[in-house]
Amino acid sequence: TAFGAATQGLRVLMLDYDGTLSATRTIPDFARPSPQTLRTLRRLAELPRTLVYVVSGRIRAHMERWFEGIDVGLVAEHGLFYRHPQAVGQLQGLTQGPQGPMQDADGWTCLVEHTDPQWRETVLPLFQHYTERTPGSFIEEKEVDLTWHYRNTDPEFGLWQANELKINLERVLSHWPLTIVNGNKTVEVRPSQVDKAYALRAIIGNLAGAQLDFVMSIGDGRGDENVFAFLNTELKATQELITCTVGRKSTQAKYFLPNVDSVLAILSKLADSS
Repeated sequence: TAFGAATQGLRVLMLDYDGTLSATRTIPDFARPSPQTLRTLRRLAELPRTLVYVVSGRIRAHMERWFEGIDVGLVAEHGLFYRHPQAVGQLQGLTQGPQGPMQDADGWTCLVEHTDPQWRETVLPLFQHYTERTPGSFIEEKEVDLTWHYRNTDPEFGLWQANELKINLERVLSHWPLTIVNGNKTVEVRPSQVDKAYALRAIIGNLAGAQLDFVMSIGDGRGDENVFAFLNTELKATQELITCTVGRKSTQAKYFLPNVDSVLAILSKLADSS
């Protein structure tokens, strides 16, 4: 395989979490990775010259707990925070290195210098109003983002409420630099300048000076389309670039896989091939 044949430079895997490495679950305690997922990621991360990044909308604390003991890079809250695998610190020839001006003691880099907390005071009452009138919905408060979940509501009523909520949010947040995102049964508010592609651009920038022989990105959501577009444009000179969406849809990716099981099967084959 191309993965096994990449014997000189780095092999970089950028893997979305919910809907790609794991079936989408609303409640974080039910969303932890399966033993098979952890086993596959560990095998890949232990390979020479191989960097694995797991990209998620989850908060840092959940990701640290779920992937403890496995040397994978983590991207949290859809790109607001990222942390390299420890293996990056052992690489030679990086022109910029993994250090960043906003890096904390645990190695996390925050891509937002500061956010005005007042927007949360505007959004939360709206979220609470729609939670009270939509049985099964709930609010998730992250470090920066705010998310309203309606996966467990009546499908038609939940979607109707979500659309109405989005219209009201656009009206009250028009003067703030925020993005309102219709996710997978979610409505999320987050800083507009940062997304998954922005974080991966920063990660690739940190790896400047290294030869990238193999880059693979797999994801299932709308936010992953920006990642595919970025990679197809910025890394088209890479010896082997593979972008892959999960599920058939109109996409910027070159390939598709049908479901989570097929993603894990492909990753397991990569681990075997080298």
